[in-house]
Amino acid sequence: MADLLQPATRLSVPEVAHGGRALGSGRHRMDRRQSAVLDRLLVSGRDLLTRVDRVLTDGGAPADHPVLPLITRWRVLPGGALEFAAALRPPLTAPPVPAALPDAPVEWAGPASAVFGAHWAGLRAHQETLVTRAEATAEYATQVSDWMFALRSDMADAVAAALGSAEAVAIRTALPDGFVAPEVVRAAADLGHLVLAVVTPFDPAAWTASLSESPYLPADRPPSAPGRGFTINT
Repeated sequence: MADLLQPATRLSVPEVAHGGRALGSGRHRMDRRQSAVLDRLLVSGRDLLTRVDRVLTDGGAPADHPVLPLITRWRVLPGGALEFAAALRPPLTAPPVPAALPDAPVEWAGPASAVFGAHWAGLRAHQETLVTRAEATAEYATQVSDWMFALRSDMADAVAAALGSAEAVAIRTALPDGFVAPEVVRAAADLGHLVLAVVTPFDPAAWTASLSESPYLPADRPPSAPGRGFTINT
């Protein structure tokens, strides 16, 4: 077993956070092919990480291995992290943003003019607020989409590296129901760390104020003027 884990071919397990990519850049909305790679690796990756999960469950991990705090933080094993990333389906387009209301389409004269003008001004002010909310919603959707593409892309990189590693050979050639050798435990922990290190959260808390409901408050009605009816100046 030790021959399968020579340093020259051993997997490197660096700390990873989105592969150094910045959220919100739109890069991952454009680079969809890298995200799609994860779907092609899913069957092989699922088989390998199912074995990794079994070793980690039965044999644990070395006491100070960095995979342990990641399992504690995310409360998931590597196979579960793969399934989570594979289930993400990033939206390809942001929701539309409505245009602002125009000025009053006609000029009114008569007692109804002031009432109409007040309501129209109130509607325009409210609609401007809705446009701002819609723009924030579109940006939020873009951020979520970028995060999904980033996670899927980074997971594809991690799974590809895991599948081609000496640690994967050690996991696949281990006896299914026999003694779990320390080298196999270490290999499973290294692969688990490689996969779990690319998992990053998306925190929507920063968007709470921008996406909160904006109720319409009708404008105050002006005092009623004597008389009835109106005329329209075209």
